[in-house]
Amino acid sequence: MFTIKAHNISKRYTYRLFSNISFTVSTGQSIAIVGPNGSGKSTLLKIIGSIVFPDTGSVEYFNHQDAIPAGNVFHYTGIVAPYIQCYNQLTLTENINFAFGAVTQDAITLIKRLDLYQHKDRMLHTYSTGMLQRAKIAMALLKKPPVLLLDEPGSNMDEYGRTILFEIIKEISSHTAIVVATNDSREANICQRSINLATSVVA
Repeated sequence: MFTIKAHNISKRYTYRLFSNISFTVSTGQSIAIVGPNGSGKSTLLKIIGSIVFPDTGSVEYFNHQDAIPAGNVFHYTGIVAPYIQCYNQLTLTENINFAFGAVTQDAITLIKRLDLYQHKDRMLHTYSTGMLQRAKIAMALLKKPPVLLLDEPGSNMDEYGRTILFEIIKEISSHTAIVVATNDSREANICQRSINLATSVVA
């Protein structure tokens, strides 16, 4: 059981983004971060992933009962976001080898599922934007993380790709803590709860 506990999180840049956000999400649970553009969805996701620190409040991480230092959280998280990139001058096979040491049967099964197998030996800079998004999803999932952080995960993907993504999220939901930052109601609706940054309400 992996658990993330956020306590009264606040963040501002030149203006206040959000304040006093508190929630808990654990293995088998999912939560969507929703709100208008500029409300801080991506920033809150980065705070949850210990990429950005809050101005006030705190985030705690637990693997079972053991506290996890914020600096080690990346070992437990898979992230799909615009600011997380694969190596575009390498092929998908080379990216997997570089990150994980080998292309396992699990990797082959997943990239086939994401309709990327026939493109596995092409350099990523030749991929379409939708294919690149599926490649990032593959790299995040191959880590088999207990926490999956998704920032607009269906962006640049067609309906076929989105359908595959939603199916995979449903399949891993029982053994993964999932946080989705999105403006897409379909992506928000796959989650059990939501945080509305426009109102600071956790429902």
